[in-house]
This record gives sequence, structure tokens and C-alpha cells, in this order.
Amino acid sequence: MKTISELSVISLLFLCLLGCTDSTSKVKDASTKCSYEEIKIPESATDTLHLSTIASEIKYMPLETKSNHLVSEIKKIVFADNKIFINDTKTNSLFIFSSDGKFVFQNDKVGKGPEEHVVITDFLIDEKNSTIEILDPGNRKLLIVDYNGLLVSNSKYPFSAKYFGKFDNGEYVFFYNNTSISSPHDNISILNKRLKTVDSRLPIRKEVKNIPFSSFNMMVKYKDGFNMAISFCDTIYYVTETEVRKKYLIDFGKLKIPAKYYNSLKKSTSKGPMFILKTIREIGSKYSSYIQNVLENENIFIFQYRSKGKFFTVIYNKSTKHIIQTQNVFNDLDYGLFGKPIGISEHGELVTLIYPYDLLEHLENLDENHNNFEKLKTGKMKELIKMTSVMKDMDNPILMFVKLKEQ
Repeated sequence: MKTISELSVISLLFLCLLGCTDSTSKVKDASTKCSYEEIKIPESATDTLHLSTIASEIKYMPLETKSNHLVSEIKKIVFADNKIFINDTKTNSLFIFSSDGKFVFQNDKVGKGPEEHVVITDFLIDEKNSTIEILDPGNRKLLIVDYNGLLVSNSKYPFSAKYFGKFDNGEYVFFYNNTSISSPHDNISILNKRLKTVDSRLPIRKEVKNIPFSSFNMMVKYKDGFNMAISFCDTIYYVTETEVRKKYLIDFGKLKIPAKYYNSLKKSTSKGPMFILKTIREIGSKYSSYIQNVLENENIFIFQYRSKGKFFTVIYNKSTKHIIQTQNVFNDLDYGLFGKPIGISEHGELVTLIYPYDLLEHLENLDENHNNFEKLKTGKMKELIKMTSVMKDMDNPILMFVKLKEQ
């Protein structure tokens, strides 16, 4: 099964420009209130979780493969306007597929021109205007294009951020995840429609300031706001138009990072990226941290974290408060793969990513090692075998939609 890629350290930080601020605070700071839920991580984990334990149904959607439009590494996926929007970090482009997986368009205009981007670190969909808003820290601009990649507008924004979102009132939230060379000194800023700062919240802790940290799904839309996982923090925050508050506190118990390591992180920033990486790896080999991939629907909250050099997936049932954590998920529904969780569909399904070469290799090994493989092919695996019979190793990825059980 394909695992989440190793956390990476970015050696080049973007310089931040000082922006205009408004003395009037618009967003209520409720981050100190005790209205959050505590998720206590069990000391032991299930080595392998059977998918049927948490899911009642799965379905597949192979993304159509075009020879000149190959998807390599999905960082973010959004389901909106009967389309699928994908940010591919390897090709530095944004793909659009139809709701049934047919290729529609690829925006790969790289450069410094009006319609071009240097790097896409985040994007959002404005369904009202049928536009894509692209965050480009390389040009420090917000690029707005239509679904055909044609320019609508581009605007400079005041600070270098890697994640952003947009509220229903048209204001933006920018998320810095501890990285701030000049101003602001907070993890989030609220910007108005003209991209002028009107508020900022969640001060960056001095001991982790400017620790470059790249991860996956650190800021994810949920209902009217956004869930945010800050690096080296055990709290998931939720920000809306009116407030920012603690939502989930992740209790790692004895495996919580000791304070002395934060001092080591602070010292390592003056020694360069290799020392930072060494300290991060040491922390990851002994303790639990690096919360990422925070996904949520009406019933389930899912996240992943690293502990003692291994990645774990946590599934928290919001109604029963039941917690499951596991390293691996075994697909006993059709004996295919589970894949890598990457998002939540418009219908609340968990969406995972499966690469064809992994799936084909898995089925080949299953054929060689499973005594009853022929029986499986005519049973639960029938549709899976049919789908893979016309598939090639380097085809575009497969999306698997997992209907999660409510209880």
C-alpha cells in the first residue's frame, strides 16, 4: 500500500512583506475556551484494520488517462460544481476532471506572466463565479482563472502563505503554519476582498517559528469554516468568519514531545536545513507529532500522525466517541487496496488514492499466493478485476470512494 510521503524540509523560505492592518478586531478569539473535544490516543494500535469494520460500501473512479496529461502527485482534491479539481505538485499544475472522471483541462501555465504561476501551494473553487483561485507564493499573487484557464484577475497579497480559504462573505483566511520572517507573527490572517489584512490570530510560538515544514491537508474546509493543524501542535483549530477556536485536542500521553526538543528546534534554525531535518527526524523517531491530513464529515473525524518512525491513521466517531488507530487498512470488501486518504466527497464519503501500478502488483501477488484466488475473482473481486483488465501501470490514479459506517 502506498504510504504518505516523508515529511520534507523546504530550504528556501519566501520573504514576507508588511501589510496594512485594521485596528478593529473582526474575528473573536475563542481559542482559550474549553469547548473542544479531547481525543486520547490509545497506547496500542491495531496493526491491521479490516475495511469492513468502518465501511459499508466502496466504489472506484479511474481518472481518465491522456498521454500528455498525466497526474503524478496529488496534494489536494476538491469536489465542486460537478467536477473534480486536483493540485498536482510534481507537474506544478491543476487538473480538472468531470464528476465521472473524464479529463477536462490541465492548467500548467508556469512563469511570471499575468496568467502564469511559479508554484501552486493551494487553491479554492468559487462556484458562484465558476472560477478557480490559485495561491502562488512564488509570485506572491492570488490568480483567478475560469475553468478553461483564462485569466479573470490577479492580485498581489501582503504575506507569503502556503494555505488559504475563503468565507461566504468574500473574506479570506491565510494560514502560515509557523512560518513568518517579518510580519505577521500569527498563524492566521483575515483579509478582505481587496486582500488587505483586517485581523490576525493564533500567535506563532517562538520555539517553532520559521521551522519550514511541508505536509498534507493541514487546512481543510469543513462546513462554514476550516480545520487547521499547526505543525508541532497537538490542537486542531477551527476558524470561521466570526471566531477561531480549539476544536480537538489530541492527547498523545507519554509520547507527547518534551519541551527540551522545542529548544533544540529553535537552535537548529540558525544552523541550516540539515540540522532542522535531523532534529525533526529525531523527534519523529521517539515521540508522536506531525498531525496532518485532517478530514471530517458529519460522523467521522480522521487524521494521521507520525510516532516512533511510523505513520498511524486515527478514526474518531463523533457520536460514540470511539477511537480506532491503525497502521494499515486491509480491504476485505473486494481484496483490492485501501490507498491513501486524500479528501471527503460532496456526499461525505472518504476518498482514497490508489496508483494503478500498486494495484496491479497487489493483484498479481494475490494471484500467486492465494489458494482461492479464482473463487475470489468471481465473487467480491469481479468488478475490480474487470476494471484493472484494461489498465496500465502508468495510467492516471484511481479514486476510491468509501462510504463510512455511522456507528
